[in-house]
Amino acid sequence: MMMIVGLLLAHACGDMHTPAPSYAADTLRIRELNTSAMAKLYADPDSMLILSSAALALSDSLSYERGRFQSLFNTGLAYRALGKYQQSVDQLALAQEVARTWRDTLLQTRVLSVSAQVYVDLGDHENALERATHGLLLAQQARLRSQEAYLLSIVGMIYGLREKDHDKALDYYGKSLSIYQDLGDSTMMPFVLDNMAHVYLYKGDIGLAEENYTKAYHLAQDLKQPKAILTALQSLSHFYTRTDQLDKALGHLLQARDMLQHMPGDRTQYLFMLYQLTDLYQSKGDADLALSYGREAMEIAEREQRLWHMIRIAGKLAEVYEIKKDYRNAYLLSEKARISQDSLYKKDKEDNIVRIEERYKYQKEQDQVKAEHQLQLQRKQSYLYMFILISIALLLILLVVMWFLRQRNVLNSKLHEANECIEKQNDKLMEEAQFKTHLISLITHDVRAPISNLNMIINVLNHGNSSGNWTEKSLKGCRQELDKVKYFMEDFLRWAVFQSEGARIHKSYFDLGDVIRSVVSLYDPQAHEKDITITEFVDEDVEVYGIKEAIATVVRNLVGNAIKFTEAGGTVVVKAAKQYDATEPTIIISVEDSGIGMSEDVQHSLFAPASQTDRSGRRGLGLFLCNYFLSLHDSTLHVSSRLGIGTVFSFSLIQPSDESIAQEDRYADEEN
Repeated sequence: MMMIVGLLLAHACGDMHTPAPSYAADTLRIRELNTSAMAKLYADPDSMLILSSAALALSDSLSYERGRFQSLFNTGLAYRALGKYQQSVDQLALAQEVARTWRDTLLQTRVLSVSAQVYVDLGDHENALERATHGLLLAQQARLRSQEAYLLSIVGMIYGLREKDHDKALDYYGKSLSIYQDLGDSTMMPFVLDNMAHVYLYKGDIGLAEENYTKAYHLAQDLKQPKAILTALQSLSHFYTRTDQLDKALGHLLQARDMLQHMPGDRTQYLFMLYQLTDLYQSKGDADLALSYGREAMEIAEREQRLWHMIRIAGKLAEVYEIKKDYRNAYLLSEKARISQDSLYKKDKEDNIVRIEERYKYQKEQDQVKAEHQLQLQRKQSYLYMFILISIALLLILLVVMWFLRQRNVLNSKLHEANECIEKQNDKLMEEAQFKTHLISLITHDVRAPISNLNMIINVLNHGNSSGNWTEKSLKGCRQELDKVKYFMEDFLRWAVFQSEGARIHKSYFDLGDVIRSVVSLYDPQAHEKDITITEFVDEDVEVYGIKEAIATVVRNLVGNAIKFTEAGGTVVVKAAKQYDATEPTIIISVEDSGIGMSEDVQHSLFAPASQTDRSGRRGLGLFLCNYFLSLHDSTLHVSSRLGIGTVFSFSLIQPSDESIAQEDRYADEEN
């Protein structure tokens, strides 16, 4: 059922989003308009503006962002070519916003490089430098090496226009050339060398200027780049004009003219060339040739209605006629320049009106297309709504069924968990009850024996049936029995404190040898009384990190038991030896006696709290406490015994590093 619903939804949604048949054709038309516009960048910027504006209007109506970006970019280029720099800046800012929205670094750097050049045209070097450096930073971050080299040359060009920053300009040009050389890309190097030559010329370094102009020219010839060759020829002509080498300047300019005459398409550069020839021949005093080139330029400008060029050329011709004292023609050409200027203003207004009218017509056509498309969508949406309603109903039924099933499973699972929890709690309560009952019997046993002995001694003393020596011996025995009770109660209370919730266990460094010697000293009189030899063997540097009182309790219990179950003439040996073959320094503590020993059955049940027995089979609490205290040190008690031969109890303590101790303290703090 779910598969059928999915197929229905996919089919319906696919139909709803299917574009109108005209959409693909319109986007293709936008690309064609932008391609045609770029082809007219230098040859006919007016036509470029009309084409790119039409592409922009069409892109806006279709919300076609890719076409909108290219149209805005082309419109900005067209306005720049027409000398309308503020409009160019506005269009390029919109294109930059689209590129930023896409996060397309390459497109952003392209727009910023052109924007910087437009601000140079406006004479706003601060804004130009801001955009060029921003684009340079983006190119460096995105590792767009070719764009980085190009933007370095633009920054160099901006600094080159400011007299105080000529050295900076040369530095940026040098970095640009270095990157182009690393990339093996020589296409832009002639232009960079040409710009470097301009800077050297402005600095007055004629030799380096001529050297770089010549390098740019020869490199352009090697690369067979007509545009670069033309630029180099014009730059050389400008250089030789500045250095009063008018014949060389004229030769390079005529060579550039011959190239342009055989190059199809762009007439703008040719018009500039004719204007330069007119100006150069005027400077040489050859008014006839100046008039010849000026008239040719005027004919082309009038034929192609290049009003801006007509204004400029007419002004130059008026100057030449004035030199020839032909004031009538000088006046006529001055008047023609004025009329051309008025026409240029009028033409701008007419172009705006035509563009508005074209946009209105196109918008009307698009509205009709949208209306038809909307009708088609409405019909498809009616089917879609039906499919959606059916699908939603089926999905709701399925979800309700699944919810009930899931709720039942959840309840069953919770019930099962609750039963298990209750059973575990019952088992735990029973175990705790048994443990407490047994614990009371153990405590009663361990406390009753010393108290019975005390009671017997007190009774004897009461009746006065004892000699002086016996009394002294009895009092000594009383003291020993009281010490046993005291130590037992202290050990038991310490265990109770550690068992309480939230109790903080404090560990510290202490000398294990001191603890062993203290215990041996404590039990030495008792051993001597039973004619038992007690000795200790402790290695040097047996400092450990732990709970000193707990370890002392363990050693005390083990030594006390050893003396208790060793016959007269026997031995008890307490050892603390380092073990060097372990991964961490470890100390092995052992208490060895030559007492009565234990059977294997007794050894197996020795440490169980529910069945705690001593070596003779009687119940006791000492070894249970020992094992608990050792567990606080990640250790445990081991026993090795043979009946009639003796017993060895042993455990180990690790000497931890400072880092391990710090980590253990952190864990303890987190748990608390």
